[in-house]
Amino acid sequence: MKDKDKKAPQQLSMRLTRSERSELIVEAIITMSLIFLLYLSALLIYRQAIDYKLNFFGLDTTLRHMLGLTRQQIIVSVYIFSLASCVVAVIVTNWRVKRRINQMKLAHILDYLKYIAQGHYEIRIPQTDLGEMDEVVSSINHLVDSTVKAIEEERKIEKSKDELITNIGHDIRTPLTSVIGYLGLIENQQYHSQEDLARYAHVAYRKAQQMQSLVQDLFTYTATRQTTTEIRPVQVQVLRFMEQLVADFELNAREKAIELRLDIRPQNLLASFDVDKMARVFHNLLSNALKYGAGAHYIELLAYQEQDYIYFKVKNDGQALDKTELEDIFQRSYRADQSRSANQPGTGLGLAIVRNIVELHHGRVYATVEGKETIFTIEIPQKSPQQ
Repeated sequence: MKDKDKKAPQQLSMRLTRSERSELIVEAIITMSLIFLLYLSALLIYRQAIDYKLNFFGLDTTLRHMLGLTRQQIIVSVYIFSLASCVVAVIVTNWRVKRRINQMKLAHILDYLKYIAQGHYEIRIPQTDLGEMDEVVSSINHLVDSTVKAIEEERKIEKSKDELITNIGHDIRTPLTSVIGYLGLIENQQYHSQEDLARYAHVAYRKAQQMQSLVQDLFTYTATRQTTTEIRPVQVQVLRFMEQLVADFELNAREKAIELRLDIRPQNLLASFDVDKMARVFHNLLSNALKYGAGAHYIELLAYQEQDYIYFKVKNDGQALDKTELEDIFQRSYRADQSRSANQPGTGLGLAIVRNIVELHHGRVYATVEGKETIFTIEIPQKSPQQ
């Protein structure tokens, strides 16, 4: 079977085989012969007709005398008829041969399609000397390309799902083991004081919260990854929206001696987006900056409009990302430099969720490093396409 598959591409070709060319020659000869026989039959009938004696209504003459045809006129008419017969013969033969060639090429195309359908998606039908069938073959090749792309995307999705399940399973197992362990100590009363009991319960509670966050991130990531996910855009006053976000993180930032700054231009700037989903975007970005921006003195949120787009920027002057990581950080479960994240629990889904939500708003998000600043930039249309 393998040997047959190896030979198959060599056997596939849009060129006519020797037997097919011979078949075309036979087809042309048969067609010409039939037309020649019809030509001879027509000449014979013509010859007999012009010399046929007419014996009705008292007439005793021939068609030649009746029409007044001379010998020279008859010869000229025969020449004209012969020339016309030759032209007809060429046209009919050419038509039949072309039709047969198209049938043969169609058979070759079907051979290609059967071979491709067996899983050989790297094969394409050559577009050489196809004539009228060129557009058909081009459409078929385009369809195969689209099918291959869809299959590859499906494989990537399946692989991504498997990796996601593996990663999430691993991430849940660690806190779950701790929860079971500490609750087991409490259940079996293996503690020496009320302080130990409170500490065990607190650790179990924190680990349970970590698992809850993990599951919530997984749910959000899955929901936002679907292109059919509905967003409900409304017109929002950006300054008020940002002030509410900053207020949620103010205490955490103060504990880390980080200043939160706002810069909205102009202050009455309006934007259209899904408030809940975009709140999750900035929540993830601010959490990221506070969690991984070691040594930061400030986190700045900027918003401004350029033409028909609203730009949001989240800047911090903490430990900058490596420029080699900028393209990968929005990938699911990607974790940056181990030195930055080793002591920081997380799912690795935060920035992937950011990217998914921004794309649902027909926008884009990217990260840059400028000097000591790490900058996350979000670009969305000023008016949502769904409005």
